[in-house]
Amino acid sequence: MKKQKGVFVIPGIIVIAVLVGIVALVIFLGQRQPKAEKIPITPSHLMPFVSAQEARATICNLKKEGLFAQACQSKFDVVGKEDGEKITELFTLLKEIQDDKNLSDYDRLLLSQVVFASLPNKDSPQTSQSQSSLLGVAYAQETNNNLIMSEEEFKELMTSDLQGVVDSMPKGNNAWTIIVMVSKHSWVDGKRQPIYSKQWGKVYDPFPNNPNANEGDIAYQVSSIVGSRATSQKIYDDTFKSTGEMITYSFTMMSWKSQEYANGEGESLEGFHQSELNFSEEGYQGEDYLTRLIMSVKTPQPKLPSEEPDQGEPEADEQGAQTGELETITCEEYKSWQTSPKLREKRCPAIVTPYDRRFIWCAEDFGDLTADQYMERHPPTYARNFDLEECN
Repeated sequence: MKKQKGVFVIPGIIVIAVLVGIVALVIFLGQRQPKAEKIPITPSHLMPFVSAQEARATICNLKKEGLFAQACQSKFDVVGKEDGEKITELFTLLKEIQDDKNLSDYDRLLLSQVVFASLPNKDSPQTSQSQSSLLGVAYAQETNNNLIMSEEEFKELMTSDLQGVVDSMPKGNNAWTIIVMVSKHSWVDGKRQPIYSKQWGKVYDPFPNNPNANEGDIAYQVSSIVGSRATSQKIYDDTFKSTGEMITYSFTMMSWKSQEYANGEGESLEGFHQSELNFSEEGYQGEDYLTRLIMSVKTPQPKLPSEEPDQGEPEADEQGAQTGELETITCEEYKSWQTSPKLREKRCPAIVTPYDRRFIWCAEDFGDLTADQYMERHPPTYARNFDLEECN
């Protein structure tokens, strides 16, 4: 009898162990993927698809608790370019949003939208410089609490974070929205430098405006991240004037399962909506962080019939080498593109400069192609006669 009892106990232990393993695996996988949820504010009512004022009002009318109560204070309705105290408060608030592990990804998205809507940009009013003296104290304290990293490390972190957010889209979802926001504020000896602020968003829905689908029933998977960096090289004790910069970003991926048309009615693969808002001042002379991010990160690419490459089209390098008609660009000219938004928009709105090729591609719009896809399907615009690494 004892032997028989032992025969049944061992399989029982195995079954329990297998069940425990399955449960643990389900929990683990569930933690790795964003949970599907019905959201009260759809992407079409957020920046950059609507104005900052509209997005801020929509969110603050809905959310009033916790960090939303801080971000939605009326004092942030209008923040001037020289209002150092409020700017520092907003960056500190973004750091709290970044560090709060209890926030849902959707709340993190909404909070970052509210703060970015308040940060000054080229269209903000010019306020008195007397308030900027407050920046020195708060800015120095914030910097001392941050992990110092180089600008190159920070750019690598931004690229990694955006790629991670984009890669979070669960398999099976066929529609998505990507929202990218970057803002930079800097001072030299207490004097404000030109602002860099850009927002970019893209929506793809293979079955847009489906009369058989209820927008309120859509379950979205949301992945959102906020990051920031602060530097301060000098703080003068007597005047509290600072030299340094604060830069922050917000990346979001929202995806869902778009419902097919009934009886094959309606057009498919046409539901694209893209928007870019450039709030940078004309005098800004620094890197275009957002453009670099979009060119560096691989985003979802629907296979549209119009994207099929022409048969027999030669490689871009071969095209450029064969024509011999490309304008040659010098290192000085290339640098002038990078530092002058007006000149860049006129000569080369979107730039691809691969390190392993001696050509430069320019385009008004890359559409839904990655940088590599675009270069494969289009001839280059310029030939360069300088070492790109040395020029940068």
